[in-house]
Amino acid sequence: MKVVALLCLLSASVLVHGQISLDSIIRKLDDISSFKSRVSYSITQPLTDGVVDYTLDMAYRKTPSDTLGGASYYIEIIDGHPAVKGDFYCYCGGDYFNFANQRLREYHASENVAPFISRQSDDYIIPGVHLSGLFVGELPGEMKKELCRFRDNPNVRISVTSDSAYGEASSITVFVEEQRRDLPLREITYKFDAKSLLPTYKEVVNSPGHMASQTVTTRYEETQTGLDFPDDYFSEKRLLREKPEIMASFRKGSFRAEQLKGRQAPDFSLPTLSEGVQRFTLTPSQEMKLLLFVDTQASFCPPAIERLDSLCRETNTELKVLFKENSRSDVEKYWEESGFKCEAPLYNASNVFIQYGVTGFPSAFLLTPDNDIADIYIGYSPDLPRQVAEGITAFYENDLQNNH
Repeated sequence: MKVVALLCLLSASVLVHGQISLDSIIRKLDDISSFKSRVSYSITQPLTDGVVDYTLDMAYRKTPSDTLGGASYYIEIIDGHPAVKGDFYCYCGGDYFNFANQRLREYHASENVAPFISRQSDDYIIPGVHLSGLFVGELPGEMKKELCRFRDNPNVRISVTSDSAYGEASSITVFVEEQRRDLPLREITYKFDAKSLLPTYKEVVNSPGHMASQTVTTRYEETQTGLDFPDDYFSEKRLLREKPEIMASFRKGSFRAEQLKGRQAPDFSLPTLSEGVQRFTLTPSQEMKLLLFVDTQASFCPPAIERLDSLCRETNTELKVLFKENSRSDVEKYWEESGFKCEAPLYNASNVFIQYGVTGFPSAFLLTPDNDIADIYIGYSPDLPRQVAEGITAFYENDLQNNH
């Protein structure tokens, strides 16, 4: 195989004639701890020369402790064809959410790490599911990895030049020519601001010179670095808060609810029908709690409330019944007509239903005194009270053994 290699072997920083080395750019990309940019992304279709345009919001935070990706990110299509507007891609700490084509896909490394693992195929590395797709390669960390691969590949020609304005460098251009079996595979042009070395432009020409060649361009605007993102910015918690309709409508079955077992129960504060008490806030207590999510239209909810109320009284467990309805009068009417004797319920809980992933009724969550979720029960059966009783007994037996 013919080897084509021309690397700019310049030193670490700005050199003679204002030239900057490829390694300097790679180090700068690696040094970016947080990044946010408005991005124009365009794809020129082969043969037709039609153009598909997207406007993206990209956010990125370097996470060295994350061995699966090395960073967290959130990408959302904020403008483009109506069919894709609002699509988003979010990754953090082994949890990946991909909402596209009116379908929500989610992957969790804690359940199955295989989709996140990159694999070799011929001369190429196929990235994990969270690093695949159209837009992830435009993030600083992935661009750095890409440039490193090109630098170390003998089948790649790289040149670094300065674009000058009024005698002063205004941008740095990195031009990459990649070949395979002596044929041009793609040409990539990167542009970086000469002072900050932040990316401003990227153009990829696939199969250059071929009638079916395709061009993809990325323009970075309003770029910010050194941001202090909120702790939950890249998390499922944020998606539940800001995308509740998508997370509720497109999640499959009881997936979210089942994943909560063994974790801390999501916090909430809700209005209650109790006289003299306006709201209930979930806090640690001395006894276990049973959160019972019900629906006024579900026929199995009344027997579940009655039988679990009796059980909770016998076991000194605090029962909280939650309705998603936001009308106090509607819940009050339902409660009075049903003749329930247990503690007055909570209402206006639609966001809490989403937080807990409730899709079937009734759904019950057994909480420890510290509000860890000990067990989850979805749907009604005559055995439900017995199953909850066994969960309560198992917790106290384990707690007794751990304290000896």
